[in-house]
Amino acid sequence: MVGEGLLSVRRRLPLTLALSPTASTAPRRGDTSSACNPSLQVVTLTTRGVPPFCRKSAAAGDTILGVKLFCACILTLLAWPAAGEGSRAPAAREIARRAFGGGQLRLVVDREGMGKLLLAQPGLAERTVPCEPLEGAWGLWLGDLEDDGVPEIVVTLRKKAKHDPVVENRLHVYAIEHGRCVPLWRGTRLAGRFERIAVDRDRVLALERIPGGRRVVWYRWHGFGYRLEETLWQGRGLPGPELMAMFAEGRQP
Repeated sequence: MVGEGLLSVRRRLPLTLALSPTASTAPRRGDTSSACNPSLQVVTLTTRGVPPFCRKSAAAGDTILGVKLFCACILTLLAWPAAGEGSRAPAAREIARRAFGGGQLRLVVDREGMGKLLLAQPGLAERTVPCEPLEGAWGLWLGDLEDDGVPEIVVTLRKKAKHDPVVENRLHVYAIEHGRCVPLWRGTRLAGRFERIAVDRDRVLALERIPGGRRVVWYRWHGFGYRLEETLWQGRGLPGPELMAMFAEGRQP
């Protein structure tokens, strides 16, 4: 039964795993070629692709390695990425794209939920816009906060904030200056906890949670941050279809 289980694991793991033909011996101190080697000397593993947890146990020369530690190591290995997998860039999915300065600005997010901005301009290859980490990014809009025809970038993220240690929706505003992303405002929250937004130049329409229900409100940019300007609806549940249609792309996936 043990042999069959190990052979099954061998087919699934990206490293050398084989039944040891030798009798039971205690692991030698500093022997990193037997990373998951219990006192029964059941398996031999190369160190390539082996978790640090197993390598550390072997290097320490722990003389009480037994079945429990062996099983823990195997479970760790089953969850360990294939050799070389960590060196490959994680696949990214596109969240949104907007027309920007005659080209296109895209927000893409990798498997870890980290977002980045990609800018394609006429006659030039698409490039990454250097920016701070966009953890939990899920939305992208363009505004014109200064009413000067130069677009600013509005990004929604779902993450913890420095002074609000819960995972919630956040609103960040950036400018692109000299090809780089420059933060203008990192909003911990609006007056309420927003669930959906839409952007119209220097205004943000938000569907947000408040004590006792929800509301749909307009916020307007005021130099540094947004200020509540008008309430369109307030109540329990969700507003009617006409108001909801205003958030066509402004909801978290």
